[in-house]
Amino acid sequence: MGNFITNPQIDALLKQGRVEEALLQPIKQPIPTQSGIAAFVQSRAPGENLLAEEFAYAGLTLGDFLYNYIRIDPEVVRGVEFARSADVDGVLSFAHFADTKANLAGESLDGLHSQLQGYVAEQIAAQHLIAQGHDVFFPETANNPGWDIMVDGHPFQVKCLVDSGGVIEHLHRYPDIPVIVNADLAHQVGNHAGVYVDAALHHDAIRQATEDSLDRGRDMADFEIPWISLGVSGAFNLYYMVANGTDVKSMLTCTATDTIGRTIGGTAGKYAGAAGGLLLFGPAGAIVVGALGAIGGAGAGRRLVVMGRHWLVSDEDARVRFAGHRVAEAAEDTMPRKIQVWTEKSELMIDCLAGSNANQAKVQRAMSVHMSDHIDFWKQKRKELQVLTNDRSDDPQSLFERLLTLIRRAGIHAHHIQEPLKELGTKMQEYVAECKRFRLT
Repeated sequence: MGNFITNPQIDALLKQGRVEEALLQPIKQPIPTQSGIAAFVQSRAPGENLLAEEFAYAGLTLGDFLYNYIRIDPEVVRGVEFARSADVDGVLSFAHFADTKANLAGESLDGLHSQLQGYVAEQIAAQHLIAQGHDVFFPETANNPGWDIMVDGHPFQVKCLVDSGGVIEHLHRYPDIPVIVNADLAHQVGNHAGVYVDAALHHDAIRQATEDSLDRGRDMADFEIPWISLGVSGAFNLYYMVANGTDVKSMLTCTATDTIGRTIGGTAGKYAGAAGGLLLFGPAGAIVVGALGAIGGAGAGRRLVVMGRHWLVSDEDARVRFAGHRVAEAAEDTMPRKIQVWTEKSELMIDCLAGSNANQAKVQRAMSVHMSDHIDFWKQKRKELQVLTNDRSDDPQSLFERLLTLIRRAGIHAHHIQEPLKELGTKMQEYVAECKRFRLT
């Protein structure tokens, strides 16, 4: 089996017990090989480039990869000694992942392909969610009824399909469980209540890559695909971009282009405009993005209002503020559960990394510090939402942009704030319409 970790410095540092330094090393050598994961990410349909930036994940560190992988499944590191890179390779291999899916045994080849496509889609969607600041947890059984992943403690289904039939069927059977779908279905069900589009998830790319990789391998042990790399390569920067600060318009653009351009969705470009809003804000995205575009032309109107014409749009102004504060309240209400889930995951991570091995203890400390930083970050975002809930100083546009940006930085899934978010978008449109009516734009 080929190794996923190709940087020899990692192995040398782990053998010397210099774990902290090993975790800072890039997981790949500057020039990757053409086997294992390289073969997967280069697999493509005829004429289709499935990775816009070749091996974009090559500079990511061992610590980043390991931390994000453990956050999905802490149990994978229970008993791992981290004495050599092969230990970590075993954790990151798809063979390890597949071995946990007992029901795959005895499946026909076609059935295996279909089954694995679903699991691959779930793993990639999970990494995209992690990059957006969510905690993700998988159920203990592969065929869990109703939901595939827990997102910040709430159940979600993942569907990566050719058509929307399976999505509609799921919503009919489980109306209270939202579903994450591939970008190919955005035009069919993207605006449907309870449906959230992963703009970097594409059915043909998942199918082709899964089949090609299985066909290359002589057995499951050769199917060494660390799915984390696919999710991280496209969405890894999103969390840091959001955490370190950007305006909401830049966030929309970067989310649509960076996530799409740097993952496996070669045909995603045509969805970028529409999917940007859907990816960030769910079915309410169309209204939200429309309002964002409209307020761009209202700058002159805002200046005139400040100069003494505020009374012309005072009612609409008040409604926008009220709707904005409702969104802030709804968003803040989601944070205690989110923080609780992250705290529970941190405790589980510590337990799974417990042991007398020196390297294991060092990994535990490093992962615990990283998790604590995240939890502190979410607590700070909760405080900021509480402040914004009572803030009366902003004009409607500033309130609108501050609120949407903070929601993304706080890692709040749009599903939990859909109704107040739609109301805010509608009120903002009414405000802009009145500004135009009185020629304030």
